[in-house]
Amino acid sequence: MRDLARGRADPASWTCRSNALYDFPYFGGATNGGLPDPDAVERVFQSEFDVAYKEGGLFILTMHPHITGHRSRIAGLEKLIVHMKSKPGV
Repeated sequence: MRDLARGRADPASWTCRSNALYDFPYFGGATNGGLPDPDAVERVFQSEFDVAYKEGGLFILTMHPHITGHRSRIAGLEKLIVHMKSKPGV
């Protein structure tokens, strides 16, 4: 998107996409991704969060309901949220 009034890119529309923070490469669209184990994926996301937290950075995780919205995967997401909320200032 462009900020038409100023003729430049609108910072609100900038996106930063890292495959480490995106559910599809791990689970795949038909549960046949390269790492379909929900616990292993949760550990990857937790590690990414921990480094971002240590560096004072921003953690953005993109998830899709048709990919992560399965019971076993939601359990991993819940564990990740509990871990994140255990950190001061989160």
